Amino acid sequence: MLLALIALVSTPVWPDTVPAFSLEFNQSQWEYACDHYWQDIYIPAQLSVDEYTYQCQFRIRGATSRELPKKSIKIELPQGAYLFGCNEFNMNAEYFDATRIRESLSYLYYSRTSQTVPEVHFTEVVFNGETQGAYLSVQDVDKEFLLNTDLPDEAVIYKCADRYTTLDRPYELAPYSKKTQESQPWDDFQLLIYWLRLCPEDLFREQLQQRFHYDDLISSVATNVLLGHGSTYYHNYIMLLDNTGSSEGWRYIPWDMDKTWGKYGPAVPYSKNGSTFGNRRNTLIWRMWCNETIREELLEEIYRQYPMYLEFSQNGTIDSLASLISPLVEADPFRNFTMNQFWGDVEYVRNWPESRYSNLVDQIENNPLPFSVSPPESCSAGIRVSWRSAGDQLTWRLEVSPDSIFTSPADRVYEAFPADTFWVIPEQFTGPDLWLQVYAVKDGVEYRSANGPLVSQAETQYETTGNIVINEINFQSNPQFNPGDWFEVINTEQTPVSLAGWALRDNNSSNLTILGELVINPGQCMVFSSDSFAFSSVFETLPAPTWWLTFNLSDQGDRLVLADPSGNTVDSVSYLPDAPWFWQAAGNGSTLMLTDTSLPNQNPSSWIPGPLGGTPFSPEIWDPAWSARGAVSFALNGPLPVHGNLGIKLTTIAPVTADVSLFDLCGRQVMEHTVVELETGVTDLTLATDKLPDGIYIVVLRNMGFLQTAKVTILGAR
Repeated sequence: MLLALIALVSTPVWPDTVPAFSLEFNQSQWEYACDHYWQDIYIPAQLSVDEYTYQCQFRIRGATSRELPKKSIKIELPQGAYLFGCNEFNMNAEYFDATRIRESLSYLYYSRTSQTVPEVHFTEVVFNGETQGAYLSVQDVDKEFLLNTDLPDEAVIYKCADRYTTLDRPYELAPYSKKTQESQPWDDFQLLIYWLRLCPEDLFREQLQQRFHYDDLISSVATNVLLGHGSTYYHNYIMLLDNTGSSEGWRYIPWDMDKTWGKYGPAVPYSKNGSTFGNRRNTLIWRMWCNETIREELLEEIYRQYPMYLEFSQNGTIDSLASLISPLVEADPFRNFTMNQFWGDVEYVRNWPESRYSNLVDQIENNPLPFSVSPPESCSAGIRVSWRSAGDQLTWRLEVSPDSIFTSPADRVYEAFPADTFWVIPEQFTGPDLWLQVYAVKDGVEYRSANGPLVSQAETQYETTGNIVINEINFQSNPQFNPGDWFEVINTEQTPVSLAGWALRDNNSSNLTILGELVINPGQCMVFSSDSFAFSSVFETLPAPTWWLTFNLSDQGDRLVLADPSGNTVDSVSYLPDAPWFWQAAGNGSTLMLTDTSLPNQNPSSWIPGPLGGTPFSPEIWDPAWSARGAVSFALNGPLPVHGNLGIKLTTIAPVTADVSLFDLCGRQVMEHTVVELETGVTDLTLATDKLPDGIYIVVLRNMGFLQTAKVTILGAR
């Protein structure tokens, strides 16, 4: 990190003027890349900026803008090389913005509200001596961004740039990308998405305050509304987490704001999803607007910001930026508008805040409120649907279609006009291939809810929390019988429980495993393993582990925690490798086994050392589901020290022969081998030690090539 900081401060800072980034490269390679714009084709080039020259590479960047005549590009310098404190540059063409200043203004205004956002700088880009006009360099939100801001240096950055990065499907992560902590699991991000999907409405605001930098979140979303940045509701934003593996410390940072400041027009709804047809909502933003208390806080922040927003538009910043880049706009070979249109759009931008605010006030006072639809429920007449109120003096329209985005009224299979906020849809118009949409209607204008498939949730919905108990732990295997670390849980409820979105943790705050779409039935056991290959290699006749742990269990003691999607700790166990826990589980072949699920498993007295290898996937302690192999474990019967004869409890999960012997500390055998034939279960064995001299002895158990030992103090008969 120190070397990175030295490199950053040793390069020149951004100048007050507009620097020219001149790239020299093979023209045919560029033409090939333009013909294949959807691919990331890197082109070697020489970059010259003032007196600085670098060998570099660049490529076309962007999502939907790649096919446009004027290409946005990413320039990457060699590793360790920096210019203006940057190792790479995102050069945005701003093709759709005739003013070329909207995105810059939006980032500058975000900074005015004390939000942490990328730096932006205007540049000129020159290809092989030919100007390409004005570009906007937008700082990447990455590791260097963290080093240059007050944000935590080790924060986790998730970029939500592709379409439908809407925080609604934790099992679909391909559209997202990770910019820091790339080697760490994505479980913290999945936990956030599951929580957004499953958190009860009455807990949503309270838990949102716990999980996010709440005031910053309110400010950012409100600013987004004033800027009219509708596209960020379905992509073009950053989710940043202060520490990997945490459930708290999330931040929401905007990105790619070229279509702000009036590009969508002043009438863009304040809760609008800017995606085509908008059939998927950003769960975070949509739930915030549908929550009455949060909505009031957002509106208050909009009212509070407006005077500052208006002043920002009138303080000369807009005119200064327009004058700064107008020569480059005029020279732009891709310009498809006149300079009179340029200055007309600049005037529109200057007047945007006032126009936007007056339209927002009208929306807030007169339009239906954002509202959510509850999960459908079966009833005798079909499926009952209900939804939250969206205000007064409304009518409602409901429709069902096989088309999830409701593009054509001709596809509609059912329509109704409810008088209240509920309706029963006949069974023949329901099913997983049909979609429901509810509209609030006021003054002839319709406002829709989020939609979804028309399936009764009573048939598919399980409890999202319940009494799930940790009942067996293998934290340190015998080297000769090593399935890796694992632990088992059992459902002691009378009903199935969904484990989707449940968190598994240990003492290390960065260690986190999030469970997927699992349902655990009454009495069922599930096993979570840190090494699925080793587990399946040892337990060949068992199913594969239920889920893979992203962390190991500590040999020195640890705390296992199960938490439901709302963050409630359902069960936890803190174990140690020694007293008052059992040494047999610390690398000697045994597991820790809970004797009764009704006992508090936080107490060591509720546990016993299990047989060698344990009993994964088995609810019964001595009835394992795996091929037994005749494993034996043993424990010394108390009280200790021994006064008289030594009692030993031998436990086996199959009939087997075992050998027990006794040695002193000098390694001399002080008693003949005792060979015992054991049946399945527990056998009590007594060794005649009452005549031995007082001292410390070693009990040795041999079985199937395994050696187990225990130290015991014998004080003789008293």
